[in-house]
This record gives sequence, structure tokens and C-alpha cells, in this order.
Amino acid sequence: MPNSSYSIMLTNDGAGTFTPVARRSPSTTPSGGTALTIPYSEFFKGSTATTTELMYLAVDACKRAIENDTTNKETNSYSIMVTNDGAGVLTPVVRRAPTTTPSGGTALTIPNSELFAGATATTTKLLYLACDACKRAIQNDITAGN
Repeated sequence: MPNSSYSIMLTNDGAGTFTPVARRSPSTTPSGGTALTIPYSEFFKGSTATTTELMYLAVDACKRAIENDTTNKETNSYSIMVTNDGAGVLTPVVRRAPTTTPSGGTALTIPNSELFAGATATTTKLLYLACDACKRAIQNDITAGN
């Protein structure tokens, strides 16, 4: 099983347009801003788990934390960092308005049609769509053996 860590940065231009970027093994991880709480039951019903071996579950738990965030999602940027411990156990962290954004590592390609079918768009006003486009790029990267 691949043991890469991944970051997702959902940068908001302040007017509600998100630019999604996914990275494998970023050298600089997101920090600052406000760490959002991921509800325990997001991973496994009735559990207090804070880790998972399922990448989609880790990213979706962070999406739920963003959805639960009561601040103005139309103007905030969000970062998701999913750290792999080397044995395939993933620990996700989500932040609102991080002061340090992920950099380095390998920027992943988000397929053109991922944001809108048949389009070459690289931005969207739909936060969940931006996050899912990065999730797809990460899944493609894992499938490629990274």
C-alpha cells in the first residue's frame, strides 16, 4: 500500500470562488488559522476514532467539519492535511484560513472535466465540488502507486 501523505488547499478569492490544489508529500504543511473539530462518529459510528485507513473517509470527515463550520464559508479558505504514518494509518486535520499553506512535494493534476463536465475550468463556487476534485486527483495518484 502506498504511504504518501496528501494536502488539499481550497483557496477562496474572497468572493466565493475556490481554486482547489492537491499535493502529495508536501514539504510545508498547513498551519495557523483555526483547526476545526472532526466529529468522532465521522470515522466509524459510535466510535471515538481519530484515524482511518480509508483516504476517502479521511477527506470526507474533513468536508463534514467544513460544513459544520459556522463562519462565512463564502470568503474563507480551507486546508486539509491527511498524514500517513507509514503503515497506512491516516490522520486528517482541517483548518480554516491557514496562515501557512501547503507547498513543495508534487502538485497533482485535477482532470479538466472534474469541476464541470466537458469544461477546462480550474475554479468553482462550489466548495464540496472543489474538495471532491482534489479527492479524485489523490485517488488517481494512489491508483498510480504513489
